[in-house]
Amino acid sequence: MTSSQPPPGGFPPSMGPGARPMQPGEGPDSLLREISAVRSHYNVHIRPDAIELGYELKGQQRHFNLPFDNIPVGGWTKSLCYGGPNAATISGTLLIDMIRGCENMSGRRVTQEEAEGLAFYGSRRMLTMYFGQITAIGLGAGSAWWTRKEFKFPFMKPKPLERYDSFPMRVFPILKGGAARVMWQVTRFNVYCALWLFLSNPFFRSIADTRMTVGLYADRRTHDLTQSIKGKMDRLRSNRASQAAEGVRAGQPPQQTSSQDEASPTAFDDSQSYGGQNDYAGDGTFTDGNTDTGLISDSAMQRRQTQQASPNSWSKAQSRGSRESFQQGGQDKSSDFFFDDASPTAGNAPDMGISQAPSNRRSGSAWGRHRRGENEQSGSSRFTPSERSSYSQSPDFETKSDSFSFSKGEEDKRLAKDQAQKEFDAMLDRERREGGSDAYMRDMRATEAGEESNSSTDNAWGRRRRG
Repeated sequence: MTSSQPPPGGFPPSMGPGARPMQPGEGPDSLLREISAVRSHYNVHIRPDAIELGYELKGQQRHFNLPFDNIPVGGWTKSLCYGGPNAATISGTLLIDMIRGCENMSGRRVTQEEAEGLAFYGSRRMLTMYFGQITAIGLGAGSAWWTRKEFKFPFMKPKPLERYDSFPMRVFPILKGGAARVMWQVTRFNVYCALWLFLSNPFFRSIADTRMTVGLYADRRTHDLTQSIKGKMDRLRSNRASQAAEGVRAGQPPQQTSSQDEASPTAFDDSQSYGGQNDYAGDGTFTDGNTDTGLISDSAMQRRQTQQASPNSWSKAQSRGSRESFQQGGQDKSSDFFFDDASPTAGNAPDMGISQAPSNRRSGSAWGRHRRGENEQSGSSRFTPSERSSYSQSPDFETKSDSFSFSKGEEDKRLAKDQAQKEFDAMLDRERREGGSDAYMRDMRATEAGEESNSSTDNAWGRRRRG
């Protein structure tokens, strides 16, 4: 009887189902002992016109009386399969195994008609196996006959003929002369037959099983039985597949599960927090050349969408533009304005952190805001018309201008500039009243009179006023 426990194994239980410590009395030969115990209840009796089969299944005795005419079996098949006591016992045991296995697989008892069909195709299978054995023996005999003069063995080179004058060896011979040569020929015949039996057995076994399966399915007597077995096998296969899928899902590493979750923190970090440059790198819709819009390039559209969605990228672009303008404007003659002693922010060099974000640019004094505005205007005025047109056609210029108009309009710029100018004028008046500088007063009177003061020629403030 089959055991309900998992199969024995020498592995610890932590390695999974089916792996458990070896129990006393279990071993590799436990299955053979179980099969021998089951077959001890088989009864096979051969009569001239029928074969009687008896066995025990689940504590119940089963018995079948199968006439040879109903199978039908006769001629060479009956002689080879049931011609003697030994052949009848072997064939009857194989038929009982076959019937018993069908009852276990289908879950119901086999009828008399189905047992006759199973006996018929089981006999044909055994006949095919017998034919394969006979064929292998014939091939072995032919191979031994063709190489008889050289005394050649399989996979060995021929040796001198004097080597075969002694059998089995020259040191301690049992036979010598002609008897030794005959014994060597018999040995060669057995070796060749064993080799051909080993090579041909899988081939003829597959042919025999295929013929039996096709015949059982096509025969009306066993068609329903094969359908029941097929349905049972399909259910077992589907259950095994579902259990394997559940096991794979249950044993999936946590990092694989989190990588498939769109709301996980790791997935959010991989997307560069909306400001990365690879937001659409994995999507062929945005990288394929066939999806060109005809207006701007797809790469420019990607940068525009990325910068509109990310305020940090806008700040970086504006800060980079102001830094370039400042560096260019600091090389002309108006650079003395930044070192004017009369400036409230005197001492600020171009390398003292002038390039800041737009949010910080609005803070500070009116002098600083006006000074940065003048610098940007002077830096932007250095471009020629041709350079402006070529620069405005680049994707980077379109992206920066679009993002600037998106976050700060022309109206805001004008209001901020007017406010800075008012504060700047008020600050100059306050310094004029409090300082009382003679040079400053002479410049102011000369300005009111429409004349140029001679003292302003060497003053940075004068150069700034004239420029």
